[in-house]
Amino acid sequence: SKSGLEQRKGRAGRTREGICWRLFGEEEYEVSRREYRRSYRDEKRPEFTKPEILRSDLAGVVLRLLGIGIKDVEDFKLPDQPDYVAIHNAFETLGAIGAITENRDVTTIGERLLDLPLEPRIGRMILAAQDYGCMHEVMIIAGKLSVREIFRRPKDKEEQADIAKMQFADGRSDFLTTLAVVAAYEKNGCSHRWADENFLNWKSLDEILNIRAQLKEILESQNVEITSVGYQLPRNQAGLTGEEKKQAEAIGKAVAAGLIQNVAVNDSDYAYRRGDELVWIHPSSTVEQSFYSMPKIIVSAVFVTTSKSFARDCAIVELEWLEEVAPHLLTRERTEPIRVRRLSGSSYIVVERTFFNGMLIEEREVPTDPPPEALLKDVPRFDRTSWSDMPEEHEIDEQTQQRIDEARRMAGEITRTPSLYGYERGYGLGREDFLLVDKLRRVERTFRWDGPE
Repeated sequence: SKSGLEQRKGRAGRTREGICWRLFGEEEYEVSRREYRRSYRDEKRPEFTKPEILRSDLAGVVLRLLGIGIKDVEDFKLPDQPDYVAIHNAFETLGAIGAITENRDVTTIGERLLDLPLEPRIGRMILAAQDYGCMHEVMIIAGKLSVREIFRRPKDKEEQADIAKMQFADGRSDFLTTLAVVAAYEKNGCSHRWADENFLNWKSLDEILNIRAQLKEILESQNVEITSVGYQLPRNQAGLTGEEKKQAEAIGKAVAAGLIQNVAVNDSDYAYRRGDELVWIHPSSTVEQSFYSMPKIIVSAVFVTTSKSFARDCAIVELEWLEEVAPHLLTRERTEPIRVRRLSGSSYIVVERTFFNGMLIEEREVPTDPPPEALLKDVPRFDRTSWSDMPEEHEIDEQTQQRIDEARRMAGEITRTPSLYGYERGYGLGREDFLLVDKLRRVERTFRWDGPE
């Protein structure tokens, strides 16, 4: 903003007259240029910086208001009234992490979050870590979410930086990679020289350790036990032990609980769907660079838009984890029985679909018993011939006659005309059905063959 520029100019003359050098032209004082999708657009530079409440996530503020019984948050008077969209997004966040109900009542999780002086999503991760016994690891991850990138990649040393990064990489999660980096940094005495040699940003690492210390002090004041699963970077990521899988699962569940709104589902080879938006794993992610197959579900810390939307700081997520940490966001649908024909014979299935926050995550076929009306699909129908007009000279065996009688009865009950699939049209009736068709072919009357209804 212009006021911010003027305030910084004043620093040049604080003790005596000075000169202020600005790294842009005079015309840019009135207009600011912003990069958007690899193109630039000009916007009028604002006179004053927006108040903090208009620039911040309001989830914590809204939760506090609900905690003291104020449900009409939109009508609550504040010195700087937030935008309706910001308030709506805050309610969405609180609902996603399970802090409030649809009626805006604070849940048990919400009450526990009110006791923590933390941003709700970080607090939800801490609560989940308390349940899964990985508090130490999640405090480091919470610190990572508040700092800049921990890896450096100088333009003239990209290859060396990439090689150095791979010694810490855990292909299952960028968050697990962060844990490996911090552990190595502490093991080497938090040496800035060691960090520079390994292309690490020691300023970010020091800040992570400071945030961890602050969180530890806050949680210990709340009598919260600092637990740990003892995560270490696996030596053989192609052959993980049971213990290594359990460690990653506990940490992954805790992270997913807090970042549940950032879950994305694989839509094609490399694209993921997050609501109505397609995103791609950022090339710098260890998940994108790993030898693991393309994961079905991921969770990301943040989404950035340049040439396209990218997910940064990603982790692989299993469907079973979502069922545990966010069951309120999962829905399931089940189709009516469907007849399928294979070389081994025909059978019936139902298709079960699992949706997460409106996104299709899983679809599977489950065998089932045939519906009662399935008998109708094996019996002939005539255009101008009723059941009583069937010629008597064409004998029909007793079993087939019983099926026809049953179909006739059901047809009257459900007002549905029985029909016959043509074997020669690829629908593949059973042997008895084909014999019946063969007998009826000799009937010199007009009839037609119907496909499946």
